[in-house]
Amino acid sequence: MRILISNDDGYKAEGIIQLAKSLGEIAEVIIVAPSENKSAASSSLTLGRPLKPIQIDKNVYAIDATPSDCVHLALCGFIKDSIDLVVTGINLAQIWVMMLFILELSRELSRVDF
Repeated sequence: MRILISNDDGYKAEGIIQLAKSLGEIAEVIIVAPSENKSAASSSLTLGRPLKPIQIDKNVYAIDATPSDCVHLALCGFIKDSIDLVVTGINLAQIWVMMLFILELSRELSRVDF
């Protein structure tokens, strides 16, 4: 099985590294992710300039592009063999938002008299 992983925090993000390590135990993993953090730009596409994947390591590619660009280029471009599954994340921003939500919820629940 071949799994493509991408995210919006960039290929150096701890979340994507840990995800690749875990999934690497059951499948061949290929990382194609932005060269830097592209949070809040995940579904946008880059227009007006060429996008060039840069191989960082075996099965690790960085692109100065959005996460959507990265997945599109990998599936329709430079990755020749078929991909069986696409996985995105682990997204640091989503983790922080969830933690803040849980903290606020627990604060509000502590005020409720059951």
